[in-house]
Amino acid sequence: MKFEPCPMCGRPSVKLNGTYHCMFCGRDWENQPTPTQSKSTFLYQQNEKIKSQAHKNLLNNLDGSLDYCLRRGIKMGTILEWQLGYIPDQFSLMPVNWWKRILFPIMSNDGTRVIAFGGRKTTVDDRAKYMNSPNGPTYKKSESLYGYNLVPEDAEKVYLCEGYVDVLSMDSSGFAYPVASLGTSLTADQALLIRKKAQHIVLCYDNDEAGQKNTLRA
Repeated sequence: MKFEPCPMCGRPSVKLNGTYHCMFCGRDWENQPTPTQSKSTFLYQQNEKIKSQAHKNLLNNLDGSLDYCLRRGIKMGTILEWQLGYIPDQFSLMPVNWWKRILFPIMSNDGTRVIAFGGRKTTVDDRAKYMNSPNGPTYKKSESLYGYNLVPEDAEKVYLCEGYVDVLSMDSSGFAYPVASLGTSLTADQALLIRKKAQHIVLCYDNDEAGQKNTLRA
């Protein structure tokens, strides 16, 4: 048994028969960065592969995943623009807890790279409803906004939501430039990002206790 640093979180992973399994973030890998690759470059490439295959899965309606999104009011145009995907059982590039989930790619601020993912389960079980990539070499949650890459430089306003489905529902309903703070209250770094592109922020947090607290903090 051999231990190697996980290319996702940098903590110990076990190597068995050429495959790595991280004991902390749970991700499985078939290889590691080559000597000429940085960890970030390797992760960007892996994320792009995941996004591409997951998007194909969804468009093929694997396990009824496309029907699931349409039933929730997410229109096909939104699905295509936001590159939504689906992770089935036994998807080797993702840990087990990501299986049977709609996949939401989180893009870099300039939209050129996939830096992380969110996932919502489509099954009725005791797993958490949502999964999110942990902070790592390519992703810092407090400095990222879901959908920010689609906001133009001269936007009059953005609609600030809590989560992925909120953003996608607003986009499907014709609201221009919804973004999400990914379940957290708005951070100073996120506020600065919005200020660079938009004149006004319209808060659209949920009307429950957590949403109201986030509204007050923002």
